Amino acid sequence: MKISVVIPVFNKETTVEKCLLSVIEQSSPVSEVIVINDGSTDNSGEVIQGVIASTNQVKIKYIEQKNQGVSAARNLGIKNSIGDFICFLDADDIWDEHFCNCLKLLIEDYPLANIYSLHHRIKRGSKIILPISGLPAGFRGYVDNFFRCSLRGTIVKSSKVCIRSSVFSDESNLFPEGVVAGEDLYVWIQVAKKGKVAFEDNVLCTVIQEEDESRGSRINSIPYPLVFFSMKNNKLQLDFDEKNYIALIGLKHAFSDLINLNLKSFIRRWAYVWKFSPIRALFPFYILLAHNKC
Repeated sequence: MKISVVIPVFNKETTVEKCLLSVIEQSSPVSEVIVINDGSTDNSGEVIQGVIASTNQVKIKYIEQKNQGVSAARNLGIKNSIGDFICFLDADDIWDEHFCNCLKLLIEDYPLANIYSLHHRIKRGSKIILPISGLPAGFRGYVDNFFRCSLRGTIVKSSKVCIRSSVFSDESNLFPEGVVAGEDLYVWIQVAKKGKVAFEDNVLCTVIQEEDESRGSRINSIPYPLVFFSMKNNKLQLDFDEKNYIALIGLKHAFSDLINLNLKSFIRRWAYVWKFSPIRALFPFYILLAHNKC
């Protein structure tokens, strides 16, 4: 089984070395690492080339492009990959040393899935947070209803996900280019709608959360799944659980606006939530009503 790892990089000079080393030092090696430098203006390129020069453990392809965004970088990585499966790792996140070994065993034991995922921890400053997966503790296997379970937690996320490469022969499964929010969620939705998802509740990935340039550009954006699936023909393809899941994506962003008193952005996002689930769209108002009664 060949596993490719695609790492898009934009101005990550302080984190990309640790990220790369976490892949190179896996107890069960990957087949290749594809690093796409998406027009970085810092020293990311020099750091990457320094890591490449210092190791021969894993084949590393290094590609530079003008800044086109994370979706274009990931799609270029897909195009240049040879793997039967493709992992996507953000340049500020890291894998534990047995991540790939655990992933390979999951693929061998559950060979019919199109998406494979492990559990993750979040590092936010000095704090370590273990998020809810939405599945029972110790779960390992096919996820019975990905969208319903995802209402309760995070099953699939960038940096801990692995996708069967053949699904990308359908261009509708590629990352939407020019999109700054929810581009990865769109892909997980598209692929999960068309095949099985396998998950193991084993925490072997660290997701680093900090403010950066890309995070700032997403502050007032509408997550792409809400935009794409709100179009009439696309919305007709969704079942009840899928609509609920997409509504929850929008609701999380709308709540953030409400907390920060960004009312203009809240109204825009709330209007999209209403299109998928009027009941969920009313939830913020239930909260406010309950708060006023206290």
